[in-house]
Amino acid sequence: MLMTDDEIRTSIRQAKYPKLQRKILADLNVCDVSEIDRIVGAIKNPEKPKAKTVPNLLDKSRAMILYEQGLSDYAMAEELKVSRSSVLHWRNRNGLIPNCKKGGKTP
Repeated sequence: MLMTDDEIRTSIRQAKYPKLQRKILADLNVCDVSEIDRIVGAIKNPEKPKAKTVPNLLDKSRAMILYEQGLSDYAMAEELKVSRSSVLHWRNRNGLIPNCKKGGKTP
């Protein structure tokens, strides 16, 4: 072995692709993948970073009231204090058509 057990474990933990890293470490240390697995031991499924979640700040009931009043996405976004894209995504998820012509900011 050219690397210490701790170096191998650290390398596996930090690897973007742990399965591929096992093979690379086996080649580097002139050993079999099963030997790397034995050294790694408990690190079978390293934790993957969780995707960031953004709280949904759009008040859906208020958005529907504004939509039914004929406000554009732009006007609704200003009223709800969210981005226009948030309103656009909400409207698309609910199968609603825009209240104004393409490119328009007012109803």
